[in-house]
Amino acid sequence: MRKDYEQTCGLARALDVVGERWSLLIVRELLLGPKRFTDLLEGLPGIPPSLLSARLKQMQAAEVIAKEVLPPPAASTVYLLTAAGAELETAVLALGRWGVQFGRKPRPTDISRSGSLAIALRALFQPERGVGLHDAFELRLPDGPIGFTIDDGVLKIQRGPADNPRVVLSGKQTPVMRVLAGQLGPAEAVRRGDLRIQGDRRVLGRLVAVFTPHPSPRPAAV
Repeated sequence: MRKDYEQTCGLARALDVVGERWSLLIVRELLLGPKRFTDLLEGLPGIPPSLLSARLKQMQAAEVIAKEVLPPPAASTVYLLTAAGAELETAVLALGRWGVQFGRKPRPTDISRSGSLAIALRALFQPERGVGLHDAFELRLPDGPIGFTIDDGVLKIQRGPADNPRVVLSGKQTPVMRVLAGQLGPAEAVRRGDLRIQGDRRVLGRLVAVFTPHPSPRPAAV
């Protein structure tokens, strides 16, 4: 039997449910849609299958996720978020934004997947900066393309290519995300061989501004 924090505080109760290692990353993966067990293993490199199975059972018992069998011809068993689990999206995106400030230099062993990048885009998106944009974009990543549109401040993301993208960025997930988040200049990324850019580079500047986080406020002088 798992121990809980023995507190009635809402935060403590939330951590009782999803505070275990890997739990919120499982939620992150399922925010992109239902996943098979093998899909989750692929999206969470490093988690042992036995531990993933245990986490899924715990989260099912807490009614954060559910397990369903898809109708034929798929007939696959998938995991998906319940209504309560889907409510975690706001918290997951907020934690993603908050965690950007603790970024470090990427290590060769670091792994990034297109699914986690899609969540990062949603977390960093600044709707007010996207007002007036009506364009499609595409990220061509090692594990498949991500297409997204920005339509007057509304972001929509899909797995797969975009229709008539205005700008296409090709490269590994980490440099592509660093460019979009304003942490690496596009010209520098191209010079280093980390990125290839196709399309209207003037629009790329506007695109980067849409995903660059607001600077953290500095403490007032005393």
